[in-house]
Amino acid sequence: MSGDRDQLQPKPKLRHLEVVDEDGVEQAIASGDARRIHYALIDGSRCLDDAFICPLAVQLLVHEDVGVRWAAAFAINQCRLYFIQLLRADGEPLHTLAAMARDDPDAEVRGMAAEAMKSVVFALLRP
Repeated sequence: MSGDRDQLQPKPKLRHLEVVDEDGVEQAIASGDARRIHYALIDGSRCLDDAFICPLAVQLLVHEDVGVRWAAAFAINQCRLYFIQLLRADGEPLHTLAAMARDDPDAEVRGMAAEAMKSVVFALLRP
């Protein structure tokens, strides 16, 4: 047993939440810098209104950068109840998220998309 413990990789340190405003998120997206967009989506999903961040996350699900796609799925996982409201008007984002969970070339993006799908399904099943 102790041999298994020696082979485990240390867990990465979590980055502290950066408080971001809507202008900061929009500037990050406009910059085209994938790293800035990635962190803006993560931080924005934690501290901004879902009605603001969720539509942006939906648009960025198909971004060319793996980190942005992961962060978009993370943001949708965070704002899943609002995401469900969006689905009532247009179901396409759910199909995009499902396709990501199934077909994205990056395993971590597939995992985060699947996690977001699971959260959406559980939210739909709540009374």
